[in-house]
Amino acid sequence: MPVPYKHLSTVDFQSPAELSHQATKRQLISNYISLLLIILMFYILDSMEYKVTFTDTAIKSLKKIGHQDRNKILENIELLGLAPFVKSNVKKLVSHDNSFRLRVGNYRVLFDRDDAVHIIDIIDVLTRKDAYKKR
Repeated sequence: MPVPYKHLSTVDFQSPAELSHQATKRQLISNYISLLLIILMFYILDSMEYKVTFTDTAIKSLKKIGHQDRNKILENIELLGLAPFVKSNVKKLVSHDNSFRLRVGNYRVLFDRDDAVHIIDIIDVLTRKDAYKKR
């Protein structure tokens, strides 16, 4: 059944400007929620900061590595201490309970992570070929 013309004039049509305003309002709300989630994430990550310690073996190994590679490794270790669960190039070692490895270029940083006391203990820094040799 066709709708009479006079009833069409009572329908609430929105102009393109009104639609644009609503879309902008939704976008602002979405941006605000995203910002709150990012702030929450940084707050959680900040509270998860770990203390990083080095063994004597790790310090000796770092001294043998070239300056440029050493700086890159130390930068990655620092990031690991700030957010140990975020790094994508960290893998758990199969043969150990709490041991992990961090991949930095051609080097592997072997470390233990104690979640109870928030400590990362750097055990050794080895080249890729030496890191996986049986000892």
